[in-house]
Amino acid sequence: MWKKKPLPSVGLSYSKGGGVTATGSGYRADARREKQGKPYEGVPWQKIMIGIVVIIILVLLFIVLSG
Repeated sequence: MWKKKPLPSVGLSYSKGGGVTATGSGYRADARREKQGKPYEGVPWQKIMIGIVVIIILVLLFIVLSG
């Protein structure tokens, strides 16, 4: 069985006087596991083109029927 080593983290410690110090204790979660959901698929060009064609057809029908 494959065992993955935890990644070391760098944290920040805030003091009452407003000072900030870096700490190296603890472990951070793997960034690849934090982001879940469906990946970005890009712009749906086919749907945009269908919408433009429908609008053009409606405009042409309006022009033909009105005059």
